[in-house]
Amino acid sequence: HDCYCDDYWGDQDVGELVNHHSENLDERIEELDETGTPYFLVATYRHSYEFHYLVNSRKEIYTCPWDTGISGIFIPSALFIEECGNNKELMMDRLKGYFEEYSNYCNGEVYILCKDIYQLSSEKELIEIEDSDSCGGFIGYNYAKESLTSYF
Repeated sequence: HDCYCDDYWGDQDVGELVNHHSENLDERIEELDETGTPYFLVATYRHSYEFHYLVNSRKEIYTCPWDTGISGIFIPSALFIEECGNNKELMMDRLKGYFEEYSNYCNGEVYILCKDIYQLSSEKELIEIEDSDSCGGFIGYNYAKESLTSYF
């Protein structure tokens, strides 16, 4: 579990996640409102695992009030805003998948698939690896499982 895993958003071209640890969110929201830049509040549920989701207002936090709160804001990139026609509903709908994957990333659900071919050594009766292949970067158990199934 990594609560400061900003590396995820560096690899994406959809926008920037600003968490409450790095900036005063109220000041940043005022700036965004003044410029008319779209943004989304990010709610985080923390109880054993961490789940992130976008909300339009503080009233939309649906889960447990003790383990859930606004943890940051997400500011879409200019390219992403243009691709979505500056439609906040469309942006939110497209970003849901990114935030589901981000939650998996934060919870350490990152996998590597390895395929090893073993051969029994005739001389020493030892098992040796004859061939090995691997592929990594699968975020989320279901995605890794699907990839593993298609790999074989």
